[in-house]
Amino acid sequence: MLLVISLQEVVVYRIIYMILFLLFVLTFQFAFTFWRVTMRLFWWLVILYSMLVLIILYTYQFDNVAEAWRNTTKLSDDTLADIGLEHFDTKGLFIRLLTPTCFLILVILQVHYFHQPFMQLSDINRYKKAEMEGPTTPVLPVSPGSHTTVTQGSMDANKKKSNFFMLKKF
Repeated sequence: MLLVISLQEVVVYRIIYMILFLLFVLTFQFAFTFWRVTMRLFWWLVILYSMLVLIILYTYQFDNVAEAWRNTTKLSDDTLADIGLEHFDTKGLFIRLLTPTCFLILVILQVHYFHQPFMQLSDINRYKKAEMEGPTTPVLPVSPGSHTTVTQGSMDANKKKSNFFMLKKF
């Protein structure tokens, strides 16, 4: 996604995407636990920013809104173009909106489907929790048709054996 952004024209809203990516990577490098704690907040920040970019880029295409931007902000057309606000034809607008839209969809999928499993996989203490529960014993399947006879004296021994063969769940 960042490759696609870097191949297009450089504008302010794409620079902010790159800053967010840099912040994401540097936080991962320097403070892993802080990165894990703030990851959901980061993803929601990216979602909100992408939605804001999409709304502003799309609404700027209307003449009244473009005029309101110029009058309200007192910025020239060149400065607004540097920010990323300019008029496009239908094909150009589709291509301009494609990158933030795809990025928004991917991030929403990440947050909705993959965030929680990733957090469980990347938990530093998940191996410590498994060690505290004790070692698991390998399970040998017992066939239901095995012919074993149980006598009164060997009942306790058979209970120990059956407990040994029980499957422990993680």
